[in-house]
Amino acid sequence: MTYPDNSAWMPPAFWVEDEGQRLLNSLSEGVLTLGRDGLIRWASHPLLKMFDLTAHDLLNRHPHTVFHQPQILQSQCPDCQAFEAGAVRMSTAFLSSSGQMLPVRVSVVPSGGNRNGTSLVIEAITDETERAQSLQHLFDQIPAAIYLYQETFVYANAYFLDVMGYTLDELREHSIFDTGVYPESQRDTILATVRRRLRGEQFTAKYLLEMKKKTGETFWTQQVSNTIFYQHQWMGLGIWIDNPEIVQYRELAETDSLLAIPNRRAFDGALVYHIQNAQRSNKLFSLVMFDIDHFKTINDTYGHAVGDRVLQELVSVIQQKLRVEDILARFGGEEFMLILPGTTIEGALTQAQRLCDHIASHHFTLNYQLTCSFGVGMWSPGQSPQHFLRRVDAALYRAKARGRNRVERS
Repeated sequence: MTYPDNSAWMPPAFWVEDEGQRLLNSLSEGVLTLGRDGLIRWASHPLLKMFDLTAHDLLNRHPHTVFHQPQILQSQCPDCQAFEAGAVRMSTAFLSSSGQMLPVRVSVVPSGGNRNGTSLVIEAITDETERAQSLQHLFDQIPAAIYLYQETFVYANAYFLDVMGYTLDELREHSIFDTGVYPESQRDTILATVRRRLRGEQFTAKYLLEMKKKTGETFWTQQVSNTIFYQHQWMGLGIWIDNPEIVQYRELAETDSLLAIPNRRAFDGALVYHIQNAQRSNKLFSLVMFDIDHFKTINDTYGHAVGDRVLQELVSVIQQKLRVEDILARFGGEEFMLILPGTTIEGALTQAQRLCDHIASHHFTLNYQLTCSFGVGMWSPGQSPQHFLRRVDAALYRAKARGRNRVERS
């Protein structure tokens, strides 16, 4: 009795008759025979050709270690779990020797009345709908967020949906603008980029993006996007990971190293965010700009080390008078910004005067009496960040011109 090359190493208990082997080798589908321990004992020629493998590649290995990405643990593999739960047919994607994922349909057939193990019949999928389902099944196994989008979401894998708190049907009613925090000034540019992808333009983009969950909670991600042709349409493919190190690096980049409060970069982002929020939700807010009167004299007289201590002390004094939601930021040098969410112009003027009086009465380092000048404004619909800042800066300038240690309204 003779055997094909790929079965010469099979233990006698799993030998099949020549007639059976020839029949299996003549099929278009691939066939794997497994022992009762779940390890591969035999593979048909069509299967070896389908995945560009040799019999030696498969001998006494578990199908999971051959056909799945190494980072997917067998204990966490949805395919393995489905078969162990009794599934007899499923669509998925298997890894070939070249590293490509091939959409396949897998059927489980008991061998020898289930005494001698199991056979897997593996068929390449050519139907577009079933190919899509198998690829989506594969995406659900990957521990990173994967999504497809046009002007609204087309698809997102299980990881994306779990982190963001949506169902797939819910997500398909939203655009990418609903799940990310985008500066208003960039929305037209981003929309134009999406439309380039819908025309089939091929380009890769890498960027950091603040994502917004269904609950409103936000977190930072590292994103990569590209253009793909999927189900007869051009669309965008996005992948992101939520890496805690991103948050750490961003906090370092947006925090003043001396005062441990937001810096100019962080303030600019916060101002744009509150303007966007006001436009969407009709939520008002006010802005206070202030700086230290004659601060150059302190540095010239006592030195920059003392000047630094004065700045630190000033921040501590001001923070004692702020709400949790208020944002104090260093704008540059001895200039500061204070964003007051949900505060009218009258409330902002009252708070600025309270701070002005509190600073003037505080005994700072070296018993130096410190005063500050304040400009106050409330955002008005249609105002750009630049226009709003110019208004408040002009009010601060008037406070300086009218004798300092005072509050002026824009």
